[in-house]
Amino acid sequence: MRLVCGIGVSDAAYRVAIRETVGRVDGKQIQKLIWECPIYRRWVDLIRRVHTDRNKFYNDCYISTNWLVFSNFHSWAKPRFRDGLCLDKDILVRGNKIYSEDTCAFVPLYVNNCILYPRNKKRGLPLGVHTRQGRNKLRAVITEDGKSIHLGNFSDPLEAHLAWQLAKISKLESVLEKYKSDESYIEAVGSALSCRINSLKESNISGIEVCSI
Repeated sequence: MRLVCGIGVSDAAYRVAIRETVGRVDGKQIQKLIWECPIYRRWVDLIRRVHTDRNKFYNDCYISTNWLVFSNFHSWAKPRFRDGLCLDKDILVRGNKIYSEDTCAFVPLYVNNCILYPRNKKRGLPLGVHTRQGRNKLRAVITEDGKSIHLGNFSDPLEAHLAWQLAKISKLESVLEKYKSDESYIEAVGSALSCRINSLKESNISGIEVCSI
């Protein structure tokens, strides 16, 4: 049994990695990783991300005491995990800061990415609103599949933001429809996405700015 980052208890009851010796340097063996348990890899990445990553998006985040023990995380993850799925803590609970069995879910990357949004307002502008270089106008932009899609030019920041809201609603509805036919579909995640869509629709109808999705 060993510790990961000084806090994670690595108590796997099976071999989590396979390495082979590929040579020697100064009398020391050089090994190559042949295979690593994907669930163990996710757990180690989680520990390191939350407790050693300097990325400000993980400020104030923490891992439940239960999940600091690998065997507990493994018991929860094994029936839920599939290759290509991401461990998400934000969809089920808005503003969530804790990684735990009650707040997390394994979801496809396209679901994980659909609720991401510009986290910092540039020059005080609402989400999805940018200035046009060299012109005294604003533009609404939404990002899809890593590409920026121009939604139009506006003189009022709220109008631009509301146009972005409509595009975001359409994107979320498309993602939800796709997710419902995915073999990894989880009803609680689908319901959470539906709630976000309905909330965004209400804000759009009322002409209210939103700061998160």
